[in-house]
Amino acid sequence: MKKVLWFSRHDMTNEQLNALGNVEITKISGTFTNVHVPFTGIVNNGEETELPPFKEIVKKYDIVAIVLPIHLEDQVLKIAGDKPVIKALNKRQIIKGENGEEDKAVFVFEGWQRLVEIKIVVEPYIAID
Repeated sequence: MKKVLWFSRHDMTNEQLNALGNVEITKISGTFTNVHVPFTGIVNNGEETELPPFKEIVKKYDIVAIVLPIHLEDQVLKIAGDKPVIKALNKRQIIKGENGEEDKAVFVFEGWQRLVEIKIVVEPYIAID
């Protein structure tokens, strides 16, 4: 059985869990500025506590599943070594409101994606009037 670190504010859905197979999930939620510093977080929906740097936490797991901004995804990818770093691919769908209710957005899980490389390519931009 593989040990999966799930770093997200949200609980993993049944679809997400089933797509991973026979795994043991540890959920951590919180905010860290970078993978090298301790941070405050919540483990498995428990009490808020001081946690070690994310790079230390990752060492205990076989798979790292994350919901993070791209600059932190890049940091996690760099410290994960050969461990898969994955994120959920979701499709946003709008459900039309009925009887005067507002439309609402729902996210439908479409699979897991493994981060392999993060590369940002830029070029000069010159506005043309």
